[in-house]
Amino acid sequence: MDLLGLIAKDQAKIFGSVKEFGEAIEYRDELGNEATLWAFVQREIVEVKTSAGYSAPVGRQCLHVWIAQNSAGGLAKVTKGVDRVKAFWRRRDQTKTEFLVTAILPDSDGAWHLECTR
Repeated sequence: MDLLGLIAKDQAKIFGSVKEFGEAIEYRDELGNEATLWAFVQREIVEVKTSAGYSAPVGRQCLHVWIAQNSAGGLAKVTKGVDRVKAFWRRRDQTKTEFLVTAILPDSDGAWHLECTR
């Protein structure tokens, strides 16, 4: 088995445990089809600025989302600039926030690594 085959096999093992370590997100593709998927989500604030009168930094909210790159529990296709992700910005939130898929990052074989911003 070559290196890419080993990486794909490891990705399958990792995404086999996504229900334990990941979270449920809602995904809407370019055709308006919606699906609830399990994904790994990392949150960050980009273009951080300090606002006068506020002690916390403010900026654009950004999610890094990893989704299995297949049609059985993941996604076979992603369209940048059109597809949308709904997820909790903070885990204690009561409603999900909608983010636009702004970049497809190339660093994960066997998984989609999406940058989603609001």
